[in-house]
Parts: sequence; C-alpha cells; structure tokens
Amino acid sequence: MKLHPTGKFDNRAAEYDHIRVVPLASAMGAEIEGVDLAALNDAIFAEIEDALYRHKMIYFRDQELRFEDQESLTKRFGKFGTDAYTTGTPGHPDIQKVIKEADTVTPIVFGDGWHTDSPFLDRPPSISLLYGVDIPPYGGDTIWSNTQLAYNYLSETMKAVLAPLKVHMSAAGVMSVLEGFPNGAGAAKAPEGAPSKMGNIDLGVDKAAMIKGSFHPIVRTHPKSGARALYVEQTYSSGIEGMTDELLTKGRMSNFLAWRLPLILYGRGATYTGTWPTKPLLAGFSLRNRRNLPVLPDCAEHPVC
Repeated sequence: MKLHPTGKFDNRAAEYDHIRVVPLASAMGAEIEGVDLAALNDAIFAEIEDALYRHKMIYFRDQELRFEDQESLTKRFGKFGTDAYTTGTPGHPDIQKVIKEADTVTPIVFGDGWHTDSPFLDRPPSISLLYGVDIPPYGGDTIWSNTQLAYNYLSETMKAVLAPLKVHMSAAGVMSVLEGFPNGAGAAKAPEGAPSKMGNIDLGVDKAAMIKGSFHPIVRTHPKSGARALYVEQTYSSGIEGMTDELLTKGRMSNFLAWRLPLILYGRGATYTGTWPTKPLLAGFSLRNRRNLPVLPDCAEHPVC
C-alpha cells in the first residue's frame, strides 16, 4: 500500500535520478537500492537525505563499510552527536559498538523499550545510523513509530493544548533500573554506583547530568521539511514543565501521556516492524520524526517548536 489508509501520511517514493526507493509500509520506512555507501558523491547523498526525511527510516542492504566509511557518511549529515551511554571504539570515539554475544546473559535488553536516543541531552542526536554486521538468524526485530503521522492523528484541540508544552526528558528511571542489578549478573557498576557495563557493552555515563535531563517541546518542527511531530516517548518522558504531578492528574494530562498517547504513537497505524537480515545492513533513521523499540549518533541540535 503506497498511501496511508487515513490519508494523513504519504509514504510513496519520490522520483530520483541516482537511487531506487522501495517503500516498506504505508506508515513509514523505505529500502534504498543501487547504492554503495562507501562511494557516495554529493548528488547521490542529496537524494538519500531527501528520502530519509520523507520516509523517516531507510535501509541499505549488502553494505561493506569500514569505520572510516561510517564516519564519512555521518559527517555528510552534520557534526557528530553525543552518545550518552557508551564509551566509543578505540580510535573511533564516535562509533558505538552495540554487542551481545550468543552466550551472554543480561538482566535486560540494552535499548529495550520505546525511546528516542538520548533525549535528556540539551542537544539530542537528530539522526542515528545503525550498521548490522553479525546478526542472529532470527529475533531482534525493531519497531519504528512515525511521530509526524502520530501528530497528524491528533484533533486540532489537542494540538493546541500540546503546542506550548515542554516535556522533561530524564534518565532517572533508566538509571534506577540499571543500578538495581548486582555486579556479576550481566551488569557492573563503577565505585560511585553508576552503571559501567551491560553484558558485552562498556558504559560511560554522566549519571547526574542524565538524571537532571532537559526540557524540550512536545511538538517540534523539522528544520528541513517543516513538518510537525511529537517529541515524547515512554522511556525518558518524566513530566511536563511547570506542572506538578497533582496538576497533571487533575488536568488529565497524565492519563493522556500514560495511555492515550502510546495508543497513537505505537499503534499499528503509525509503525513499521523491521526484521534484520543476516547480511550486513545499514539503517538510518531521523530521531526528529520517529521513536524505536529495539549506533552512530549524528547532528546534535536543540529541538524547536
């Protein structure tokens, strides 16, 4: 299906001169064919960038990329962003290895839960590139949500209610979960209590800054497409600026955030479920317009309404 049944989002492919785009679902997502990401020129990249902002998430299959290729591709989108959890790769600090060996047991799946990457930062990443190299034969599907489409689902009254509000993004809940795991149970903690390891992944976190978090507009405007989208999710959204828990409850905003909004964001009408192939694949997704459930963060920026 090329057009979303509600008519609120058009995921049809545009006509390009250098790439072929195959939409993956009516809500979002596309696969791009005929591209070697290690040998891009400006014209090809311009079409890839346009397709990313149009479809929110794009796949590239059968890509053989060195670290340097990943870095070059990322820098075409903008400056490197910040990954708030991991320590980077020796010699390549902006490439974050996400590893779980087959025999490694962890108390939780790293990155599990509906989230956008590091929204508690003052300048969260705007794009992530995820390169899958050694992938299990099954399992590990990733679900993406189109938050532009979710915003379009809202009534004009609800859009007006949300327009001036800012959400408090904090990692307090995540830190509490990670610190609750004892050393030796697939997790480890630094002497000061901050998590330092989850399975095969070395962590390097600024606990206090992540808990303090940042306030960002619930409704944000994409700086290039001009489209409006929701910037709120379940893992890090912890409150609304200027509203106490009592006021949230009385105003029924807590009910909206806890129950109604997830139905809009994560219902089948606004999502795409991707299965990772066993061959190398790179997925790029705009954090301005999507949330994902399970890296290379890019283009840190201030979300604007």
